[in-house]
Amino acid sequence: MGAIVLFRIDERLIHGQVVTAWVGHVKAKCIMVVDDASAGNPVLTKVLKMAAPPGIPVSVYNVATAVTALARDNEGDRIMLIVKTPAVAQRLISSVGNDSVFPREINMGNAGKTPERTKITPNVYLDAGGLAALKEIKARGYEVYFQTVPGDTRFTWEKVVKV
Repeated sequence: MGAIVLFRIDERLIHGQVVTAWVGHVKAKCIMVVDDASAGNPVLTKVLKMAAPPGIPVSVYNVATAVTALARDNEGDRIMLIVKTPAVAQRLISSVGNDSVFPREINMGNAGKTPERTKITPNVYLDAGGLAALKEIKARGYEVYFQTVPGDTRFTWEKVVKV
């Protein structure tokens, strides 16, 4: 497996901010999306691939196939890994079982406001399940930080999550 240069949680997956800011910032050469719904829907997969910058290949996997792909050494290098929710990130980390596959920092991007979610940062609202998944990721030794785009304020877990 190539080097994952950014592990991002963002319920919007690939969108303008990812394309224009993060890919260039981390010098990603490919994008790996892990989302069961998108992987099972050819139209969504096509839309995600079209949203990437020219020359940046996109692979879309469900969690089970992503685990297999992450174990191989032919996925590419300088990978930007994107999942939709903290729960998917936690499942992926737990399922791979090899913490050296992932970077030590996990970027929590955007999660919109809903009635059951609590405001964590200006762009991140999480419910109890999302917070629990991030706490589990943190307990495994990963740093979790909240940042929408590279130029925005970077909020540390300790600063914004009241445990």
